[in-house]
Amino acid sequence: MSFPVQRPLYDRVYLAYAKSLAVADSPAFPAVARGSVIRINYVPLIAPTTSTTNITPQVNGAAMQLNGVNVNYPIAAGASANAAVGLADINAANIVNEGDVIGLLSDAGAANAASVPGYYTVVVREASLMP
Repeated sequence: MSFPVQRPLYDRVYLAYAKSLAVADSPAFPAVARGSVIRINYVPLIAPTTSTTNITPQVNGAAMQLNGVNVNYPIAAGASANAAVGLADINAANIVNEGDVIGLLSDAGAANAASVPGYYTVVVREASLMP
């Protein structure tokens, strides 16, 4: 029996525009290949004010986890515009398959959440074994 050959890792980056941090504007998009979600960032185009907005990343409606606890990362009030905030490094337990829906659910905590547009980036590490 031969040993499997490890193929190189490939990080696929998804970019999603959200017209605001309001709950109704939480983006969702399909994964195009199997992999593990390893990082999520948010770049606000306008600084959020008054209170923290929490983002809960999901796969097919189930919250992603880090060490057995649901991931919930904050975007702090006063976060700098045009700078990555709410960094979340997520372990490899968050597997997505082709066609799974990745959702980024906001709790709209900031007072001006409805007027804070921005970009999310989600990094999915794709790797597989070949016989």
